[in-house]
Amino acid sequence: MKDYEYQAYVCNNAIYGCLVQLKASGVPDEDIMTMLKCMGEVLIKMSYLEHPIDYYIKHIEEWNIKAR
Repeated sequence: MKDYEYQAYVCNNAIYGCLVQLKASGVPDEDIMTMLKCMGEVLIKMSYLEHPIDYYIKHIEEWNIKAR
């Protein structure tokens, strides 16, 4: 498996796990969709900016505020 395929696999599993937990805890579907939208935007930015992971951790809150 190529590196990017493995990263996509890990990412998909993480998102799926989050969705299952959110749904089981009673989070409304509308809120889950909003979270998915924000996560998708961040993942797209991460895929083309190629900074170290510390950069994303530092800036993720800023990006989420802009996405709203």
